[in-house]
Amino acid sequence: MVILGFFALALTFYTLPKAYIIWRKAEKASLEEVYTLEKSFYLVSTVVWLVLASRIVGMGLYWVANESLIPLIPGAMCQWGVHQAGHPYSWIDSILKLFVLFVYGIWLSLDMINRRCRG
Repeated sequence: MVILGFFALALTFYTLPKAYIIWRKAEKASLEEVYTLEKSFYLVSTVVWLVLASRIVGMGLYWVANESLIPLIPGAMCQWGVHQAGHPYSWIDSILKLFVLFVYGIWLSLDMINRRCRG
């Protein structure tokens, strides 16, 4: 799970400057620059799809890891007990994982709409 996290983080830091450049230059770009920016956009889009897939796999592994901790924590009969044992950090981690997944999902929904509108 740590390897997936580092993978996602490295890819995110790789694409952030490219996404920022696309965002800044998109309105004032000439026709040739627009083509270059579109190629960069498709690269960023593909990387975000990979990161989303790794985040989905990471959420599944996180759930399995929490399930496997139930017999090891005294008094924990379900994942709620596991989360309570790690309070407040386990709750913050779960909320952050869901929030990041939600943000990637929104971005990719906008990406799919953008691809369909271009024809």
